[in-house]
Amino acid sequence: MGNYDRSGGFVIDWNSKRLSVMQGDITSASTNGILISCNPTMKLYPDHVTVSGMIASSAGLVFRQAVREYNKTHPSVEVGNAVAFPGGELKADWIICVSATHRVNLKEAYVNAFAIVDEKKLISVCFCCFGSGALRIDIELSAEAAISVLDEMMNGGKLKALKDITIMDIRPNNVIRIKNTFRSKVPFLTGATVVEDTRKNQDNTAEEQASCLNIDNFTVPFSPTTVDDNKGELDDVCSICHGNFAEEDGGEVVKMKKCDHFFHKSCIQLSFTKLQAQCPVCKKWYGAPHGNQPLNSTMQFYLRKGTVPGYDDVKGYYVIKYEIPSGIQTNEHLRPGTLYYGIRRTAYLPDNEKGRKVLQLFRLAFSCRLMFTVGDSITTGMRNVVTWNGIHNKTSLYGGAEKYVNALFFRCVHFYNSGSSDMLYRITVSFGYPDPSYLDRVLEELASMGITEKLLESSEY
Repeated sequence: MGNYDRSGGFVIDWNSKRLSVMQGDITSASTNGILISCNPTMKLYPDHVTVSGMIASSAGLVFRQAVREYNKTHPSVEVGNAVAFPGGELKADWIICVSATHRVNLKEAYVNAFAIVDEKKLISVCFCCFGSGALRIDIELSAEAAISVLDEMMNGGKLKALKDITIMDIRPNNVIRIKNTFRSKVPFLTGATVVEDTRKNQDNTAEEQASCLNIDNFTVPFSPTTVDDNKGELDDVCSICHGNFAEEDGGEVVKMKKCDHFFHKSCIQLSFTKLQAQCPVCKKWYGAPHGNQPLNSTMQFYLRKGTVPGYDDVKGYYVIKYEIPSGIQTNEHLRPGTLYYGIRRTAYLPDNEKGRKVLQLFRLAFSCRLMFTVGDSITTGMRNVVTWNGIHNKTSLYGGAEKYVNALFFRCVHFYNSGSSDMLYRITVSFGYPDPSYLDRVLEELASMGITEKLLESSEY
């Protein structure tokens, strides 16, 4: 049976089986089978921030060698088909990989994956919704396909050995969406009863997301003896707590896999949890960045005919619509428990190669909750409002790169506070076209936040 902490989750009893939806790192799951989607070549990149990449890294050399051996005779797997590999160093007996692209038939993919589960008579399985990461397949559609396939297979007398099914995702907003999908479907499922449905407060969602990262995936342990032998490549102190590595009570020392910096294990775990999955010294990313943009935000875009000033040879442009409703600030924000005011914004990008690249990176930044934040507006002086978070969007087709705005800041004071007055500022804002260097600048802004093409190619966002 799978061994998980289901507190705060969503659990149903379904035809004598238990299905759970929960937040967590699938590489830490203790189960008979882990089901993942990956590219048709079955090439799994351990350094990629994807479910398949994390699995490849955590499952170890034996698993990766098994995949390579399979690749020798099967350079490409037909989309929708599934292949089972040994679980390697994971707490799983089998890793079932499903070939998927944007054109994957989700029901077919789930049927083939669970056919292997049935064939091997697995008792417990854990999976992330197929295609909901790098392929950008709507997670509700994937969850609905999984529900449909499980219902059909169970009603058809299959999956008799299976007793425990866990749908897991490391991203809190995705977990919420999967739970909502199941809530809407349970009344129509044969033999399904909700046994736990804890609608957790959305406080600390970014922190929870970071805390689900298994620090062992990104570090290698260093014993005191090993540390002494490597004096030439590390400092004497942890650059987070400034404690000496040689002190016995300082805790376990680890070396980062990608950048070779050393920290106390507890310090780097705390840094990943409280800040970002990023080396504090060299700023190399070890996971997708995350912000505190409200969870109920929406981003939509469509292509419109026409030209953008400065891009006269491009016969189209993208219109991006953002909507962030008002709400209550959580522990992620400046003033927890206080009302904040939402906004609607429209932005524009030219339909050329670089504009399309920026659009995809905008989508990734939005998924990582980095496009907006909640705080105080510099331009208006208003408190407790949704504001841009440092990634500049062009909110007008016209006006040029710079426009000076006289912003009048009203200081709200009690009547007995004499001597105060309004303040007039002259602010430069860049919001329109033409602006020849805008796309390059915004790519730099995105990269500074960890939103890069490499992350886009490998991301599960």
